[in-house]
Amino acid sequence: MKGLLASAMFLCSTHAAAGGYDTPMLYSARHIGQGGTAIGLVNDPSALFHNPAGLAHVPHVAGLVDFSLLLGKLHASPSITERNVESDTTVAPFFLVGGAFRINRWLSAGLGLYPIASSGATYSSANGMEDTTRLLFVEATPALAVSLPGNVRLGAGYRVTFVHLERYQGN
Repeated sequence: MKGLLASAMFLCSTHAAAGGYDTPMLYSARHIGQGGTAIGLVNDPSALFHNPAGLAHVPHVAGLVDFSLLLGKLHASPSITERNVESDTTVAPFFLVGGAFRINRWLSAGLGLYPIASSGATYSSANGMEDTTRLLFVEATPALAVSLPGNVRLGAGYRVTFVHLERYQGN
């Protein structure tokens, strides 16, 4: 019966789609090595980004400073007359600065600062014109984690998002 049900589910599946912003390099080498699976097992201050309940695994005091540099070029049509133009190199620094500490045997706290998204490009033309857009989202978050009986951990954080948008067109 189980085999028949599994076969029916497989044959009746439909198209799946996902959305959102995912940068697999965030925020430690360990999580990159695990294929970005930090949500399930995180035990350092990167829990402030991934899953605040992970702060409950911090034994005493922990700090994390992480820096990842993302470089790239975009192909776009920045104006009606310019088609499929390559941008100048875009630089997006991703970082995480965070700390966590155990208050007592059942309560842990943390504080972190990190960007969650960065976008933009600069297109320079031969006549000296420049078309630049830069967008940056940075979050600061305090968080608490509680250790409950039965190896259950609950976490909660409050994310404050700062947004910076820069737009320039001219010589």
